[in-house]
Amino acid sequence: MAKLTHKVQHKNVKFGEMEAPFNSPNQWLRDALQDKRLSTSGVARQLCLSAPQLSHWVNGQERIPRHHLLELAELLDPQDGIYVGQLKDCEDFLDQLHKAAQNFAADDQGLATFVESRVCEKLHTLLSQELDSTPAELVSLGVRFLAAAHFCLRRAISLRDNPAQPLVGFENVRLHLRYPYNHFLGLLIDLPTHPACQAQWHVVLSVFRQDALRSLRESSRAPGDSSSVSIFIRHHATHLLAQHGELVDQESVERIISHTQLSKDAMLHRLAYAGLSLTGRIPELAQRYLQELRRNEALRLANVRFDAIHYGDISLEQDLVPAITIPNTVNHVLRHILCPEHYRSIGPVEQQTITDIFELFGQSAFQNPRALNWLQHLLLDGNESLKTTELSSYFIKAVRSIVNELKPPEHAQISYGGDVQ
Repeated sequence: MAKLTHKVQHKNVKFGEMEAPFNSPNQWLRDALQDKRLSTSGVARQLCLSAPQLSHWVNGQERIPRHHLLELAELLDPQDGIYVGQLKDCEDFLDQLHKAAQNFAADDQGLATFVESRVCEKLHTLLSQELDSTPAELVSLGVRFLAAAHFCLRRAISLRDNPAQPLVGFENVRLHLRYPYNHFLGLLIDLPTHPACQAQWHVVLSVFRQDALRSLRESSRAPGDSSSVSIFIRHHATHLLAQHGELVDQESVERIISHTQLSKDAMLHRLAYAGLSLTGRIPELAQRYLQELRRNEALRLANVRFDAIHYGDISLEQDLVPAITIPNTVNHVLRHILCPEHYRSIGPVEQQTITDIFELFGQSAFQNPRALNWLQHLLLDGNESLKTTELSSYFIKAVRSIVNELKPPEHAQISYGGDVQ
């Protein structure tokens, strides 16, 4: 079994002053020519291009137009067509993010670069947690993550321009509930608290933060109606306040947990507990959350159902039934357990979530080679990557039951992402 490692490397797609963790289309072209030992002049002739033009692309002096990039893929490696198209999508999104950061910063170049850097840092962190992903899969994820970052930055600009509008409303709650939109929205709300935030930017970023928190407070208290969308707006606003709000917000969410009857609003308790637990501010809270999960079936169901919504396995209006498959949920919860440096505060809760999924859906929920591979990895003795994670006997028993019932994958190896190409 391969040792777990973190090997995501920065490549050469520029995002403002930062480099994103992808090859650029130009780098792909340079590598393809080298691998096939082809000359730029020979390839240029085949595509009716000038040799100097192709040289400019190979050397990264100019961006490669999309139609020429696809022609090059068809000539050099037809199987790379989708991959290079997504590399171009990433390049285009990075351009759009650069423009949005400039807009958000009101053309303050230092502030724009700070925002860009934080977004790119978050992108890199999220991709580094993608276990066993191929370079093509990572680029595909990168397109999704960049789209989420761009959407959240545009929401921030809209709130700045019109503070009266809700940050999370009817029109966009379905997106905000999906992974990884929550990561990028939380990042933007927390910008003024980042150690690298300089004094001259702190004022403007604090204004945005206060507008965002005020909007979330209003949404969390809004009477609304009984529709699933209205309920999730209130619940999600509460979750964001718990994780990213001021101390007064977190204390208010603590009171919600203490005074709201769990039997009447299990989903609210789930989101409140999760938001507060992720901050790590109250170490004993995660243990309270775990105890509640173990003794309350409604909270267990709410926990799994929200994860299934969050990771895109079911829609906002769907309930959990045995016939539903939730592969994204299983993989992401296992990722949390296997990435203790990022999710240590909720590690025991996520172990409980896996056991609850097993009880709800049986072995069928884990019938994909990637999930089974990770479960087998968790059973290894002396696992260096998991020394900071205490695996409960109840969780290990469930994992052994799952693994023993399912056929193991052909290649039982795991790595943290590998090089992002």
